[in-house]
Amino acid sequence: IDNLKNINISSLSIYNALGQVIQVITNPTKSIDVSDLKSGNYFLKIISDKGISNSVFIKE
Repeated sequence: IDNLKNINISSLSIYNALGQVIQVITNPTKSIDVSDLKSGNYFLKIISDKGISNSVFIKE
C-alpha cells in the first residue's frame, strides 16, 4: 500500500473482515508491506495531520 499523497500519517491500523485488529503501525513510511496478509477484505483506519480516514482494500 503506497501513500501517494505524502500525507503525514501518525498511525495506520489494519482490521480483518470481523473487525479484529491485525496490525497497528505508528509513523509508517511511504509504503506498507501487506504480503504477509491472507487473501481477503481488510479495513484501514488512518490517523493523520488531516484527520481520521477509513478505507477498504482487497488482498488477492
